[in-house]
Amino acid sequence: MKPVQYIESKIYQNKFFYDNSWNEKPPIGKFCSWDIIECCDDYEFLQPYCKTENILDVCPPELYFKYQFCRDRVKKFLISAQEAKVNFNNSCLYDTIPREILKDLLIIKNKICDYIFEKYKKPHNYSFLYELKQMCLDIKQNKINVLGCKTKPYIKYNIFNHKTGRLTTANGYFPILSYKKEDRINIFPNNDYFLEIDYNAFDIRTLFKLFEEKKYDDVDDVYTYFSNIIGGGGRDEIKKKFFSILYGKNEKKQELHQIIDFDWLKKKYYDNGKINGPFDTIVGDDEHFVNYLVSSTSSAVFLRRAININKYLKKIKAKSKICFLIHDAIVIDFCNEEEHIINNIKKIFESTELGKYKSTIKVGKTFGTMEKKVV
Repeated sequence: MKPVQYIESKIYQNKFFYDNSWNEKPPIGKFCSWDIIECCDDYEFLQPYCKTENILDVCPPELYFKYQFCRDRVKKFLISAQEAKVNFNNSCLYDTIPREILKDLLIIKNKICDYIFEKYKKPHNYSFLYELKQMCLDIKQNKINVLGCKTKPYIKYNIFNHKTGRLTTANGYFPILSYKKEDRINIFPNNDYFLEIDYNAFDIRTLFKLFEEKKYDDVDDVYTYFSNIIGGGGRDEIKKKFFSILYGKNEKKQELHQIIDFDWLKKKYYDNGKINGPFDTIVGDDEHFVNYLVSSTSSAVFLRRAININKYLKKIKAKSKICFLIHDAIVIDFCNEEEHIINNIKKIFESTELGKYKSTIKVGKTFGTMEKKVV
């Protein structure tokens, strides 16, 4: 399959690079590329094949230093343009780089793509990973309105860095996942207010869905519900026991054995170091099996809902946009005039591949002043 790279430009018509030359249009037929090409449909995006966003992780040894040299040379031009405060109203960042310098890099990049396509198999969840990457690129376009920002005021998520599939943030970009709660008051919407939607007792509900139990779907507070069944200290104590299980403390399992059959769970989902969840298979171990199974399943459920909400907002051409994702919460930069779509967002969020999940909605003029909203 022909490898192709695409370089955004406001100066050149020839933005596609393949067969060692610049071209105005992509090749006829299917092709592959390291990056997502938003103006094309029928091509293979290679990052899901090898599950990394760093091409050097999968670069063959004979090309490693050549690619590194050419990449660093391009970076020097980009840094110089930024330091010179070049006005990009009439050009793109890559337009500041001589095309022959870019060409050297892209020739090697295409050779690496050839190698990847031959060596790696297309993953069964390719479509999900493609759409996840696309959503993260959409989020990256939205500037974060934050006081005293010491990084780039944008959020760049890495989708392959965590073994359970949870997102991480890239260095140099706004660290929303580790940003202190007491500082959230410094984050403001660009529209009218923030709308946050998250799941109620998410991981615990996922645990029971893995048992294919639907009778708890409509329970508002699962901790109070189970404390009334098994007793032993009330809601807070039950919550501690559940979280002890999820984070690998095996001594608590026996106390909840009457409502959780761990032997059945292990027999169904664990096989000699492999955790075969409903969405994907990951490597794990006996001690952390429950944690990894629940975390990976919850992450897969949440990210699929986030993708669908992002697609919905784009489809209706909403002014409201996803500002960021934080753990099991979607935070939307919301417009007052679009309040009529909140129920649709809630419905999309709660209706998952594993069944219905309870959700909570909060709103606020800053991310540090969010209050519960009844919908």
